Amino acid sequence: MRKPTNYHNKQKKLNIQVIVSVLTLTLLAISAHAAPGSSLELSPSTDTGHLSEQIYSEVSGETENSVSASVLHEDPDPIQKIEQYVDIIYTAGGIGAAVLILIGYLHITSGNPEVTKKYIKGLPRIRIRKITGHEEPGMEKGQEVQKVQENIQDAQKVQNIQENVRGIQNVQKSVQKNVQENIQENIQEEFKSRRLRLLTALPVLGITIAELLIFSGRMGAAVWVHIGIVISLSLSDIFLKDPEIHRIYQALMLLPVLRLINLSMPIFFETTLYTFMFVYGPLAIPVIIIIHHQRDSLEQIGITMKNFVPYMLIAVPLGFLLGFGEYLTIRSGYLIPDLTFVNLLKLTFIMVFFVGLVEELIFRSILQSRLEKALTVREALLITSLMFGLMHSGYGTFQEILYTGFVGLIMGLAFYKTKSLPFIAVLHGFVNVFLFGVLPHQLNILPGL
Repeated sequence: MRKPTNYHNKQKKLNIQVIVSVLTLTLLAISAHAAPGSSLELSPSTDTGHLSEQIYSEVSGETENSVSASVLHEDPDPIQKIEQYVDIIYTAGGIGAAVLILIGYLHITSGNPEVTKKYIKGLPRIRIRKITGHEEPGMEKGQEVQKVQENIQDAQKVQNIQENVRGIQNVQKSVQKNVQENIQENIQEEFKSRRLRLLTALPVLGITIAELLIFSGRMGAAVWVHIGIVISLSLSDIFLKDPEIHRIYQALMLLPVLRLINLSMPIFFETTLYTFMFVYGPLAIPVIIIIHHQRDSLEQIGITMKNFVPYMLIAVPLGFLLGFGEYLTIRSGYLIPDLTFVNLLKLTFIMVFFVGLVEELIFRSILQSRLEKALTVREALLITSLMFGLMHSGYGTFQEILYTGFVGLIMGLAFYKTKSLPFIAVLHGFVNVFLFGVLPHQLNILPGL
């Protein structure tokens, strides 16, 4: 509110000065008409005397006249002196009025930029000096405007630079924030990965201990360890809230269940071939329950008919090679009395649709697939192959564990590449067909085998 008040006071002062100055100039004009013959002499000096003579001669139109000259140089009477003094006073008043107008105008315009702009706009090409800074004396208005425009452009450039600097600073802050968030995420992911590996290693270690007990002939201790593993994995949902761990534990739970069913199943027939039906038939029930609970699609578990015929053509000869290598390792006996078509058909059906299908569902479709999602593919293949080899510890030879582990690795790689459960199940089934049917009967007749 101070600026409008000051401006109003200055405007009142200016109005008073203008009124006084106009009245003074009016009086000055009236005095000039009242005393037209005034010589306006200021002193009786020689110079001014000669100039007065010339002015008086021009006004009166007379030539050089000794009488007039003598009258001019005579001492004026008192009335003339008073008129001269009056003229001097009016002249001084006019000058003073002009000075007052100039001072008042400059005083008021110094506080009102709009008045200055209007005044400058009305003047023809007047030179202006800046209050601050030095300006060349020859610079005109156009050059001044150009200079101002250049200064504005420079200011805009500086502003753009400042905005760019602020943008860079914001980018740096954003990058730092992202780096910190990435570091924190990496730390959390690393911690989660280590925790997942540790929680996966514990039941794997327990199953390994139980199978090594079977390998050493301690069946009772192995059974109790497997029972403890099943109970621990079943109760893990109470303490662990990670669904990924739950899925791995559900897959690992099937291994001690397989072993316990295998050890507890009595033999009802003279040949052990039909025993596989009573072992793997009931085992298919928890397998189906886990697959349904984990919401796996048919493609995820490998049930597909893609490239079915080529895979079947590869499965038979590859099964022969793997079965021949295992036969040389354990020298297994036969499960059928002879190689008749009916016996081979029974053996093929049980080994493919019971043993091969159920075991591959457990080891490849469920366990390996869960480990691939939680860990790396290499870790998934190694763990699955180790478990597959240990589950054959009942043969009592360390070579059988190593070889079946190697066969499990090949089947794991084949499933990882093809995602075809029929191919792996048929391959597994024909390995057992050659191992427990064809090779024992054919190779026993050869000397040295």
